[in-house]
Amino acid sequence: MSRKESPHSASRRKAKDDTVIPAMSKRRQASPPKVIPAPDDGSQPPMRNWTRFAFLIILGTAVAAGMALMVHATRQGIGVITDSTTYISVARSLLRGTGFTQATGVPLTHYPPLYPALLALSGLFGGDLLAGAKWLHHFLYAANILMVGVLVYRGTRGSLMATTIALLFVLASGHFLYYHVMTLSEAPFLFFTLGGLVLINEYLYHNRLYMLVGASVVIGLACLTRYVGVSLIVVLFVTVVLLDQSDLRRKITNIAILVSIYSMPLVLWIIRNIMISDTLVNRRITFHPMSLDQIEGAVNTISAWFCIPQSFNVANNLLILLIIIAIALILLFKMAKRFGFYSDLNRIPLLSMIFLFLYTGTLVLSIFFVEANLPFDNRILFPFHIVLMIGLVTLVRNAFHLTAKSPWLVVVAIMLCTPLLMSWGHVTVLLAGFLSENGVVGFNNKTWKSSKAMEFVRGLPEGTLIYSNGPDVIDFQTGRQIMMIPGKGISSTDHQNLNFLRDIEDMMQRLESSRGFLVYFNGITWRGYLPGAEALKQGADLRSVYEGKDGTIYQVDGLKSRAAAPLCRDPSRSSPRFGQLPGHDLAEALSTIDMGFDFAFLCC
Repeated sequence: MSRKESPHSASRRKAKDDTVIPAMSKRRQASPPKVIPAPDDGSQPPMRNWTRFAFLIILGTAVAAGMALMVHATRQGIGVITDSTTYISVARSLLRGTGFTQATGVPLTHYPPLYPALLALSGLFGGDLLAGAKWLHHFLYAANILMVGVLVYRGTRGSLMATTIALLFVLASGHFLYYHVMTLSEAPFLFFTLGGLVLINEYLYHNRLYMLVGASVVIGLACLTRYVGVSLIVVLFVTVVLLDQSDLRRKITNIAILVSIYSMPLVLWIIRNIMISDTLVNRRITFHPMSLDQIEGAVNTISAWFCIPQSFNVANNLLILLIIIAIALILLFKMAKRFGFYSDLNRIPLLSMIFLFLYTGTLVLSIFFVEANLPFDNRILFPFHIVLMIGLVTLVRNAFHLTAKSPWLVVVAIMLCTPLLMSWGHVTVLLAGFLSENGVVGFNNKTWKSSKAMEFVRGLPEGTLIYSNGPDVIDFQTGRQIMMIPGKGISSTDHQNLNFLRDIEDMMQRLESSRGFLVYFNGITWRGYLPGAEALKQGADLRSVYEGKDGTIYQVDGLKSRAAAPLCRDPSRSSPRFGQLPGHDLAEALSTIDMGFDFAFLCC
């Protein structure tokens, strides 16, 4: 039996409790308990409505300012350069219903198909193809600004200061503006890249399968925009393996789903290429190691983003960049150790780091086996540039959680960002003014439209044989399909043209017999693999029928003997590598045309 408590004992215990509890209450009132703050474990706090509203205001203001800048810069049309003419010709072929075919009738295999398809779609709604392309790039400009803001906002737990700084960097970036005013695949590729990163980040936070499927679809579209988009496939794969907290079985299932989704469009395109042209992507796989000039170009390009004086030598620039990389890695390591590897504070910096590493690795492999003279210039590194900016802004803002979050840290960050923003913004304002006043850089510029040499070519009878160092610009301005002057080498494989002598002789003989024309433009200076006009005169008697500031047009009156033509010697005897031909640094020439003009000269 259980033991019963007597009424007398119960009354005594109650009296004791009545005296103890008030005493304890008095002590608590005299010395209130110490409040220990909850540890910052990296969990995502709920965002307040006013923060979201302020974010939308900041984002909307940035987009409005960017659109005003974009409209001002493209007042005279969108830019067109060599690669643009291929995209435009394929888009026109799609509108005619003849498929992915270039102006020469050759099927498109060298470039992926999505960007010409987007141009053709924009042409349906814009009336004129170039007008539609302009509005397409306006949309891409606004969308890319939006996604930069979303990535930084989500990656910094809703930091309005970090989001504002990132958006200011985007608006102040001359490269961001330039590659949206040009008819190139960089703008849509950045759109799909940022879209993929946004969806990957949301999947890692919410762990919803449909977000992972969406990321796979977007990344597959990036691969169909630029072949270097295969790096994003590896980014998604590595992200699932390293950052996804699901169990092993679900990770394997997710990877299987990803492979089946993002690889299907690219595989279908490759099968199509093999069926119609017996080539994968119209590129030969040969080994050619990276040159020191390419490494130096990469260091100088990235150094310019940080406004490191170009008077420094390459070694000093490389040392400064290595210090910046070391500081970023140390901060990332400390944050992972303090908050945990899977903390949302580390997610965007880690995603950015994975992308930067794999994108660079893909370019290096391409140089070694596909494109020998691929330059590490602002155009090639454009996605690298934007993702690097997003990663650094997010990392620096989140690193404040390692400290006491003192106000002086904010002041220091603003003081460091202000000179960069002022330098970038100054160049961007000058660039926008230059484009608005003089027309966009490239073949759509008013200089080409008013060219007397172009007017001469436009007036020639149909079927006239024409050779030129600028067949692409003639095709764009007049619609004529003409021949390129034979080159001394092939830039993609770094090989000499062993038939260079024979090709020059055949060209001269055809021009002489048909009374054709040789059109040499002075403004095309980036094709160092072509012989100069003075060199061509050594192989034939060239008579000038037009000469002006824009160029010279010749007819052939007779051929010279091979012994009297130094041009006809085999160029491989004097230079072991095409990329190192004296006076013809192709990487430097391509980087010059990529930006259209020298920023340093413009700033002066």
